[in-house]
Amino acid sequence: GYCQGMSDLLAPLLYVMEKEAEADCFWCFVGLMDKMERNFDQDQSGMHNQLLALRKLVQLLDPQLYVHFENQQQCQNYLFCYRWLLLHFKREFSFDDCLRLWEALWTCSFCDQLHMYVCVAVLQQFRRKIIEADMTFDDLIQFTNGLSHRIPLEESLRNAE
Repeated sequence: GYCQGMSDLLAPLLYVMEKEAEADCFWCFVGLMDKMERNFDQDQSGMHNQLLALRKLVQLLDPQLYVHFENQQQCQNYLFCYRWLLLHFKREFSFDDCLRLWEALWTCSFCDQLHMYVCVAVLQQFRRKIIEADMTFDDLIQFTNGLSHRIPLEESLRNAE
């Protein structure tokens, strides 16, 4: 069934495949949902697993930021990155940048979890601001939501790779 967020994933496919048959777009969407179906588990276990993996990646790749999050109440769950992972940054970039990002995510030959590394890269780009402002969970929710259309795509991809 339909879950909130699926239309965010469908819209770019409809745009890109405007001149194609509706059936082709449908099957592309089915393929995308096969890849991302765990994001929409009713019990949210797929998202929980990704957020746990993100926590471990931050611990490995940015110990300073990891310590900051660990010392903040409620930040250990990384829910402030939920929308990024759920929609593969669809709402964070301009439409054209989103298409470029998705192409990189879907065609990356050396990593099928590149979106996780993009999350870490974005957090690292704003590490200094996060730590200096001593951002709490509520601050991080506001901050990450406010980054929409303000994240440098090229730097994020370069750092993620």
